[in-house]
Amino acid sequence: MKNKFISLIGFLVLIAVVQIIGSYATFTSVQNWYPTLVKVSWNPPAWVFGPVWTALYIMIAVSGWRVWVSIGKNQFKNSAMHWYFFQLFINLMWSILFFGLKNHVAGLLDIFILLVSIIITIRKFIRIDKLAAMLLVPYLLWVSYALTLNAGIVYLN
Repeated sequence: MKNKFISLIGFLVLIAVVQIIGSYATFTSVQNWYPTLVKVSWNPPAWVFGPVWTALYIMIAVSGWRVWVSIGKNQFKNSAMHWYFFQLFINLMWSILFFGLKNHVAGLLDIFILLVSIIITIRKFIRIDKLAAMLLVPYLLWVSYALTLNAGIVYLN
């Protein structure tokens, strides 16, 4: 039980690191570059992003942790965890590309790859732990929505 708790803390720390690095890449651009972009009419107010991503990151951490500590089905676990870590990396890269480098076209390509990798991760996770897979569904929905926001920025700017 102690090892499970420690590994949960590890996943929460990993997600926090991703969130902190992403926030660092985002910080100055959100204040001076992002407001200058023309956005789609369904773009939410800025205050929505922090709470939504915090909730999603907690679900992402718990999802990965559940598969990590699952017993059995080991032939699927390695592949599933590779996809999990890959989508986390792609998630982080979006903040760096879109906000850090101010490249909304590269961000659009990245978020499309992120969307596909989340779908694959869910498909891999469902074989191991259905709840872990379902915890990623809100993330998938939010990234799908974010893809439309990113695409709108590419189109309008």
